[in-house]
Amino acid sequence: MGAKRILLFILAAAAALSVAAGLSACDPDEPYGRVSVPGTSAQTVLITPAISEVPTGSTAAPNTEAPPAVVPTHVPPITAVPTAEPLEGPVRAEITVEAGTELPDAAEWFSGDPAGDIRYGNISSVNTRVPGKYDMTILLDGVELSRTVRVVDTTPPSLTVHDVTVWKGDRAKATDFVKSIADLSGTDVSFKEQVATDTPGKKRVVIVAEDEYGNRTEAETVLYVIVDETPPVIEAEDWKEIYLGDGFSYRAGVSARDNRDGPVEFSVDSSRVNLRAVGTYEIIYTATDAAGNTARKTVTLAVRPQPVYTEEAMREMYSELASRLLNDGMDDVEKLFVIWNYISTRIFYSGYSDKSDWIRESIRGVNEQTGDCFTYFAAMKAFLEAAGFETADVVRKGGETKHFWSMVKVGGEWYHIDACERSTAHLKYWFCFLRTDEELLNFGIDAGCNYYYQFDTSLYPESGKESIACAEWDADNAQRVLVRKQT
Repeated sequence: MGAKRILLFILAAAAALSVAAGLSACDPDEPYGRVSVPGTSAQTVLITPAISEVPTGSTAAPNTEAPPAVVPTHVPPITAVPTAEPLEGPVRAEITVEAGTELPDAAEWFSGDPAGDIRYGNISSVNTRVPGKYDMTILLDGVELSRTVRVVDTTPPSLTVHDVTVWKGDRAKATDFVKSIADLSGTDVSFKEQVATDTPGKKRVVIVAEDEYGNRTEAETVLYVIVDETPPVIEAEDWKEIYLGDGFSYRAGVSARDNRDGPVEFSVDSSRVNLRAVGTYEIIYTATDAAGNTARKTVTLAVRPQPVYTEEAMREMYSELASRLLNDGMDDVEKLFVIWNYISTRIFYSGYSDKSDWIRESIRGVNEQTGDCFTYFAAMKAFLEAAGFETADVVRKGGETKHFWSMVKVGGEWYHIDACERSTAHLKYWFCFLRTDEELLNFGIDAGCNYYYQFDTSLYPESGKESIACAEWDADNAQRVLVRKQT
């Protein structure tokens, strides 16, 4: 209870005692009587008499006489009531903090230097990462004070950008330029001014990031608008062969891809081809991208008579391959790599071959493009001999199945050569191209299959002591490459 209220209570008690001492100053004009209190000229007390109710329908007059005033004979002592407000300095009703920061020290709620134990009470509802108004409490010497925390976001987003390149006429989005963006709230990204892409060149771009509370960040970058002048690339084998009477699909194994448009359609001109007559013919493939760039590729299709599996037919077949794939500008190692790579990629492992006739299998394997290790061996042997190389046939010793490969003489030394592909369990990308006896032994150890290239060395020529070249896998370009070890 405040000091003013205590004073009023004391005055009212004094007035009541004065009325009890004498009521001689009643004013008959006041309906209930207004009594002057001696000694308090400005203070009066209004006395309200009790009025008896008259039952409904009764004619009796109401009792208008005032009952005698009840005067207390004892006034209790007055005790001051302590307030919950701190006695030291004013306490802020509200504090504002920046989103993402911590609440200040509890003492900072006081503008002065308050004494006593000051700490936070219940602040479980306050989330300083989300803007808003939160109710909480502070404790001052154990007295709980209710207060408010207002969390605001006035920090603009953190924004970094990078340059962007688009094709002429393509739409650029503001988000394409954003390298990173961070803010406590959600953000919208936009152009300060829209940028046109209908003309090529270097263009200044200003990116604006604005969060949910209107905080903005601007960052300048560059848009490069370029013109597409690159035609599509048509993927197709340069040479294809079929036998007279066989069907042929002009689109099988052919695709066209553009640097801008990705896969694109292509057309086929086969008007020069006669599948009913032996001969060589040209097939023309054409592809055009969205920018109007056009590519053409010519593929030669050879229509062969039905194969005859004779030694003469084999020699003729591989002599033609040698004249088409090899040239006088190649040395022996380069020729061997071309032959090995052709057989290795031409035939696909199927697990089947006719091992009764290597001549027939050498023709069938290349024509039908399937076989097993014997097929690779037969085709390599036929091709190597057609190219003028001396060979020796090698057969695995031991193991559950047989394995076949060749040795070839180059530069006066013998080396192992095997075009058959292997599974990943047997070091798929370790290629048997011009390998020494020692290298084959080490392969068996490294691959954990000592039997794979195990052979009776007494039956075959001794290999060269030093490797002169090998084939390795170029993962970046997904192809085999020749690596020389000696010059």
